[in-house]
Amino acid sequence: MALSRTWRRRILVGVTTLVVTGAAVGVLAWYKLFREVEQERFADPNNAVARLVSAGMTQSDAQRAFDESRFKYGSIGVEKGAGLPYWIWLVLPRVFPEYLPGPGGLASFGFIWEPGEELPVGFSKSTIGFPRVGVTCAACHTSSYREHEGGEERVVVAGPSHTVNFQAYVTFLTKCANDPRFNAGTILSEIDQAYDLGILDRQIYKYLIIPETGKKLRAALADIAWINEPGRPAWGPGRVDAFIPIERAVLSRFGDGKIATSDMPPIWNLGVRAGLVEPFHWDALNTEVHELVIFSASGAGALPESLPMKNLNWVEDFIQALPPPKYPFAIDERLAASGATVFKTNCAECHTHDGVRAGHVMPQSEVGTDANRLSVWTDALADHYNHVGHEYEWGGFSHFQHRNGYVNMLLDGVWLRAPYLHNGSVPSLRALLTAPGERPRTFVRGYDVYDPAGVGFVSEGVSAARAGFHYDTTLKGNGNSGHSYGTQLSENEKVALIEYLKGI
Repeated sequence: MALSRTWRRRILVGVTTLVVTGAAVGVLAWYKLFREVEQERFADPNNAVARLVSAGMTQSDAQRAFDESRFKYGSIGVEKGAGLPYWIWLVLPRVFPEYLPGPGGLASFGFIWEPGEELPVGFSKSTIGFPRVGVTCAACHTSSYREHEGGEERVVVAGPSHTVNFQAYVTFLTKCANDPRFNAGTILSEIDQAYDLGILDRQIYKYLIIPETGKKLRAALADIAWINEPGRPAWGPGRVDAFIPIERAVLSRFGDGKIATSDMPPIWNLGVRAGLVEPFHWDALNTEVHELVIFSASGAGALPESLPMKNLNWVEDFIQALPPPKYPFAIDERLAASGATVFKTNCAECHTHDGVRAGHVMPQSEVGTDANRLSVWTDALADHYNHVGHEYEWGGFSHFQHRNGYVNMLLDGVWLRAPYLHNGSVPSLRALLTAPGERPRTFVRGYDVYDPAGVGFVSEGVSAARAGFHYDTTLKGNGNSGHSYGTQLSENEKVALIEYLKGI
């Protein structure tokens, strides 16, 4: 029987209503969960710099301030794949203070928190449906120091983040997620103290965002359980074991006891290194800045299929041109001039741009420093990564390699690179010029008061011990042996050399 005109009209209206309703729900879901919004503060660099100039800055100072802010807080694409919902991330320290390493909330992990900023240095906030937080390059590569206890904190972008304890941070997040109090009722109650989500957003957080965040963090616990294995030395502040996860993910190796804990290196002035033979990373695992920036962003959680190349290309340009920081204290120029001669005779071959061994890999058997880092990055891993990413617009990797040694680094800004050696096992330049067997067996690292006499950070005493981390060089991966170059110099030569090194 043919449908009447009335019924046909009703069916058409019903179908149309369903389609429109479905489309509206789809648009709403996209808007609330997936729409991507560019960070407003960095979207228009010219206007941002102009505003700083109109506030009284010179053009050069305004440009530098904007660039440094962008490096510290600008997104590198981590929020989409590995970011945390901002409001959940913000309230976790209030809900679970017992899992923090000390008082001060997120600052207790050693993150630098500048006055007036919403986030610590090294964190970005972006809207992808809802506000999310991710890490930036600055999380590992921004230094701070104070001239004395209680002094002003001075922040230096692209330096090694020697105070940040990432092991404690990720352990905190996973402990929170495994606590029964990580639930919608508890989390929303705490968010209510800071912000009114609104009726719709509250339901989305209650039934979707909070449960999914907990699930993601609990899954991460299995991935990072190895960092707290018995017998594995704690990273402590300023260090990270970034390559064990890579080896386990790519080669499916578990429980082999390898340790690759290394200091976070400075990344300023990288353009100067581009002319060297094998200039980048402690063990020259890659020779191209461009690939290392992408590799680092991917390692931090950015998705290879959606890397924000505009932002990453900016980071690449910035760190290649950024000059090293100047030594902030007085230098005895006469003594430094004498030290320049000592340096030229004993150090320049490996540590100046025109040195015949600069940027080359020093075999571990020759340099003698702790070999554990070299056991992890292998030919198999290098080959794997050289076949990654070629299907994407950014072109993929092709410059990874495996070398059995450590790169002879240039020493620009060496005064702020402490502690020294690839694993941060020597607290000061003064200690580095001491015979390996006489270097400090234990010391404190992670304290930010500077020691101009030793050229490093204060590494002993009550204040340092209270704020820092006890580092034991007898533990696996923490060895302070090797690099005996300069240890045979006379006392006067060492003092002069140290004075010269302050200013390079």
